[in-house]
Amino acid sequence: MTDEKTESQIDPPLTPAEKFIQFATERAHLRDKKLDLRINPDDPSQVLLHDPETHQLLLGFRFRKIT
Repeated sequence: MTDEKTESQIDPPLTPAEKFIQFATERAHLRDKKLDLRINPDDPSQVLLHDPETHQLLLGFRFRKIT
């Protein structure tokens, strides 16, 4: 047997926006709340929070690389 991973086993690193969505969603499930968090398809560095009932945009923010 070899220790090589197949392509399906190798996960690409998450972007900061994806990491935040994963973190917030996990915490929301602990409190039994539903969040509608999405990455903006036109700007992958931007995260949008929607009200799941009205689909109204509640919050939007962008991750930037600090140099």
